[in-house]
Amino acid sequence: MFSTRLLVSVFFFGSMVVLASSLCLNQNNEPMNDGDTYVMNDDPCTSCICQQGTLACMSDMCYLKPCPPGTKPIRIPTKCCERTCEQTRGFKAKLAKKINAMQ
Repeated sequence: MFSTRLLVSVFFFGSMVVLASSLCLNQNNEPMNDGDTYVMNDDPCTSCICQQGTLACMSDMCYLKPCPPGTKPIRIPTKCCERTCEQTRGFKAKLAKKINAMQ
């Protein structure tokens, strides 16, 4: 996990003043302030938030219908939970076409 923590505290006795700063680094090593969010570059279904110096990430669950016979799923890399079905080649594709034609 990508996490870097910086915590600065300043205490004054008498009247106590606390200055706290918590930073995180995202996957590109760019600093993030507490509460900042971003979406992972290589996985648009995963979003992260900086919480008190710790980077917390969550992934969306995708429920996709299966592709029809004779096709295979192709993930769309820039979209979360989206894909397309691409026709396969060879014997399985020919068989799937015959089965689909009989229905």
